[in-house]
Amino acid sequence: MYTLLMALSGFFGCFEAPADGHKEGVIVQMLCYIAEFEGALIASNEIESFEWITYKDKHRTSPVDHLILEQLKSLKLID
Repeated sequence: MYTLLMALSGFFGCFEAPADGHKEGVIVQMLCYIAEFEGALIASNEIESFEWITYKDKHRTSPVDHLILEQLKSLKLID
């Protein structure tokens, strides 16, 4: 289990890009939040699994994820 450190959490941004695998003109929007936590994250409910990625993994992600990774990299929050 984990505990969110609420004093170190907040809205990170709204990102929009073409939806991966859909017809042209379909846009996906992601509202992102950032937080520090203590403990271990465990996939549950509708989340089957997750993994930590770095900027080097950008090629494996969708266009909206590219925008998020670019922002994280520019703020030096990921390698």
